[in-house]
This record gives sequence, C-alpha cells and structure tokens, in this order.
Amino acid sequence: MSPQFCIATYSPEKEKLSQLRAKTDSQVLDFIESKLETASRFVALAETEFSGANRAAAQESLGLADQAIGEAQTLLLIFDEHERRGLGRKLNQVTDALERVCRDRQLLRPLFLVAQSTTH
Repeated sequence: MSPQFCIATYSPEKEKLSQLRAKTDSQVLDFIESKLETASRFVALAETEFSGANRAAAQESLGLADQAIGEAQTLLLIFDEHERRGLGRKLNQVTDALERVCRDRQLLRPLFLVAQSTTH
C-alpha cells in the first residue's frame, strides 16, 4: 500500500474571497445592529411623543421602528443561527419594547403602519 498524500494548494484568490466575505459579513452585522439601535430610538421617541399628546407623530415613530425591525430581521436570515445569536437578544429587547408601547397605548401594530403611510 502506498501512502496517499493530500496536497493542499494555496490559492490567493480563495484567500482574498474569504477575507472579503468576512469583511462583508461584519459590515452587514454592523448594519443590522444600527437598524436595531434606530428602532430602539424610534420606540423611545414614540413614548415621548405619546407623553406630549402627539399621537400621530408617535404612531409614525412606531411605524418607523417596526420597519427598522423588519429590515433587521430580513437581513438576519442570511446568517446561520450561530452567527445571528449575538443580535438575537437586542432584537428581542427592541421588539418587546415596541410591543409594550403598543400594548400600553392599546394599538395594534398594523394600524400604526397605516398611520405612517397616510402622513407622507
């Protein structure tokens, strides 16, 4: 029996593609994190607007928060469960905050999306 050797060939193109993919993934994850931060800020803004009796503006802010959450959720689908696990907690926190404000103000999520589209 002759020993079989596996000769690994180094490919600069494959290495470059791998580095590019890692960089792109990192940028997409940063973008998702910024979407979740934006959603969180819109939820906080909505609470302030509700306190100031500006219901229409608050509903618009909630609609924008919901939109940012939806965009983040869509982008998270390109990653496997392990890769998106780090953002799962933030996504849950922002979604819970949005749902809490809606529940406290007796709003249904789809209704404030309609309010958003009619204000523009």
